[in-house]
Amino acid sequence: EHPRLTYREALAQLNRCGWSLPFGEDLHRDAEACLSRYVGDVPFFLTHLPAELKPFNLRRDPADPDQCLSVECILPWAGETMDGGVREPDPAVMQQQLEASEHYRRLLAQAGTFAATLAAAPTRQGGKSADLAKRNRAAVRRAFARYLDGFGATPLERAGFGLGVARLLQYVQGLDSIKDAVVNPTDRTTFLAAGGNTDEDAEAAADGGVGAGIA
Repeated sequence: EHPRLTYREALAQLNRCGWSLPFGEDLHRDAEACLSRYVGDVPFFLTHLPAELKPFNLRRDPADPDQCLSVECILPWAGETMDGGVREPDPAVMQQQLEASEHYRRLLAQAGTFAATLAAAPTRQGGKSADLAKRNRAAVRRAFARYLDGFGATPLERAGFGLGVARLLQYVQGLDSIKDAVVNPTDRTTFLAAGGNTDEDAEAAADGGVGAGIA
């Protein structure tokens, strides 16, 4: 059985090693490598991560609502390769968690920013910035509403996970870089040159994730 650490246990261990990480901090690659050495350079599971770092549809921990029933599998030198968790079964609770999430608020804000950019373009079509922003925000809300409507009013117990196949191959083959595990490697330079939006998007594209389970 592989070692398991809760997020709070991992944070305490990192801070004992000289780090200074507050609760809610996303653990980057160097932190994962430090934890990997701590458990003996073997794959390990990181559980009960902060709710603010995870999607709105994950169930909160009844014993500590600041964290959720989530898990990540960290592989030596490859890093986070799988993440998953227990999904919130109640659609009404999911709706509340969605509206309280930073990700949702950021999407709504980006809808307004995009509308302002589009309205200022020389070849703009579709009306004034305020009207475009209103339509864009409505589209964001409809997208999440379709997801939530799929559950109806009946709670559905479920769980799921996502697997980064490229990182798994990197670990299995003992490769130094994830770029060596994919046919057409994508990094920040190639992704942004091809029209990608942000460094975060570039990182996600490089991981090449494949989902499994029930969302």
